[in-house]
Amino acid sequence: MSNKILVGSMQINNGFSGQYYLPYSIGLLCSYLKKHSNKLNDLKFTIPIYRREEKSDLVKKLEGIDILLVSLYVWNKNISLAVAKEAKIKNPDILVVMGGPSVPNDASEFMIEHSYIDVCVHQEGEQTVLEIVDMLPNNNYSDIQGLSYRDDNGVIHNTGIRDRIRDFSLIPSPYLSGFFDELIEIVGDSHNWLASWESNRGCPFACTYCDWGSATNSKVTRIELERAFEELDWFTQHKIEFIFVCDANFGMLPRDLEIADYVTTLKQVFGYPKVFSVQNTKNKRERAYGVQKKLADSGLAKSVTIALQSTSKEALLAIKRDNISLDDYFYLQSQFRKDGIPTYTEMIIGLPGETYQSFTTGVSDIIIHGQHNKIQFNNLSVLPNAEMGSKEYLETYKIKTVSCPIVNLHGVCEEVPLDGIEETQELVISHSTCNFADWKKTRVFSSLIEFLYFSKVLQIPLLYANVELGFSYSKLIELFIENQTKFEIIAEVIKSFEDHADSITRGGSEFILTKEWGGVYWPPGEYAYLSLVSNNKLDDLYKASKSILQGITRNEEENIMSDCIKYNGFRISRPNIETLNIQLNYPIDEYYDEWLYNKIPAKQKSSFDFTLENLTKYNSFFDWAKKVVWYGHRTGAYLSGDVRMEKDIAGHY
Repeated sequence: MSNKILVGSMQINNGFSGQYYLPYSIGLLCSYLKKHSNKLNDLKFTIPIYRREEKSDLVKKLEGIDILLVSLYVWNKNISLAVAKEAKIKNPDILVVMGGPSVPNDASEFMIEHSYIDVCVHQEGEQTVLEIVDMLPNNNYSDIQGLSYRDDNGVIHNTGIRDRIRDFSLIPSPYLSGFFDELIEIVGDSHNWLASWESNRGCPFACTYCDWGSATNSKVTRIELERAFEELDWFTQHKIEFIFVCDANFGMLPRDLEIADYVTTLKQVFGYPKVFSVQNTKNKRERAYGVQKKLADSGLAKSVTIALQSTSKEALLAIKRDNISLDDYFYLQSQFRKDGIPTYTEMIIGLPGETYQSFTTGVSDIIIHGQHNKIQFNNLSVLPNAEMGSKEYLETYKIKTVSCPIVNLHGVCEEVPLDGIEETQELVISHSTCNFADWKKTRVFSSLIEFLYFSKVLQIPLLYANVELGFSYSKLIELFIENQTKFEIIAEVIKSFEDHADSITRGGSEFILTKEWGGVYWPPGEYAYLSLVSNNKLDDLYKASKSILQGITRNEEENIMSDCIKYNGFRISRPNIETLNIQLNYPIDEYYDEWLYNKIPAKQKSSFDFTLENLTKYNSFFDWAKKVVWYGHRTGAYLSGDVRMEKDIAGHY
């Protein structure tokens, strides 16, 4: 090595509309080295690699370096490994050090497969990387805890797991220490920055699908509150619009209310940050409510996440999830609805212990208890350091996976790079309580309820059928599946969902790409909505749906159902609506408000005229799709305009 040790680093993150994350993990490592290394005068740090480029361009940026620090996760694993391999070929003397969640705790096979890796760092890396650097040029790492390394004879050794850092004051802030200053200056105005931020580190839970709790499952280490506030000030001064809070359970600690107050004040006074994205705590319901209400009221959060993942006791036991209690869930749902704050609920498709019946029943129950904006259905992905990724767990639950490309929900498609390197994930498509056929049924059911209910295409008649006629939502969705052979438009929609599920099992992406609609990846339910609107087939769907749903009614119920479908079609958002008036026999808008709270309104039959006012005009189909469907997907904002209702003279309206 030369007298000056040149430290290169790489933490590649995805970009979003010209915005990129500052490489926080690498920043922590390098800032720690700068503060504590006994070789500080011998170290020189290059500008960290933070975004995806062609492999050859990234390799050029690493020319001349002595140490390469790489932060590895599912969204950057393949490109990072390819770049590191090429850099090692060009310069065999480079010390390649890999860390991050995608480095297996048992790294023997990983290092055999990737022979260019010299050291793998396990879990927290600050102290481990410091000891590696301070030992140079010696490469015997047997006395350093928390790593796997290859000795001079090619034998791989593991030194166990290092105790977690409990005093966070030892770790300098990469923001406050100035580590990112040169990077920000070089980039200039070419794009905006996003920031990862933590006010504490660790997770007390042990969900088996999560490499967060599985890795830490311990007490939470807190960052000093004064430092937390100073970092938030830094974000404001640098006009960082979006902050992703890395805390596993924000709202768990009493001081989280102080942090919410502080960041709210910053936005009110300075206008930044604009979004403060948190993972809500599963417990402490009053504090969770208080934190989220502050963020929502200030506009820092557009909607509130209430993550259940499953309501099945068997599934929750299998994944060791200490779930938010259903009583707490219903309380939070009720409070946020009362305040007019949109929420959405997360559910995972493919959890071990779950069955088709338990999943669909759970979805139905969640809607009944007030979730009318959004259930976000996430496909289960197996991560390397999560307990679920262990051989024993996979065998116990007979889990089968398929390798699929990683694409972002509503992400803009980027053509496959010339280097041809794509990132992939392992999606679960069957397990011991849900075979492949049932997994496919679950995936289709999720897409269909996303389309019919949460895209609001048929929410109003489905609400009526549940609240007043007593049909569960799972039964109502299955009615459409059972009747698809009778109606071409229903069959067309369901086939698109079946084709999508089949595509995933063959290694296709989770979301559906449409190059004609902005080159965006859409979830299947939204894609179906857009397709029917684009092809002027939405009214065909309403005609078929009327036949299906009136089949479960009788007498007056049939007339109310007819009005529900007609009113829903009148209100559903479409670009540049022409028809602004309808006439009904019932005040469905008033009934709708009652049904949302599981109330049965008194019936009054008359002649009601409805007019849509203050309609928004859109520049193009994609302009509408982006502003209504994309931006409104977590708040369920799919119904158009303000409605004015007039009754005939005899009705006294």
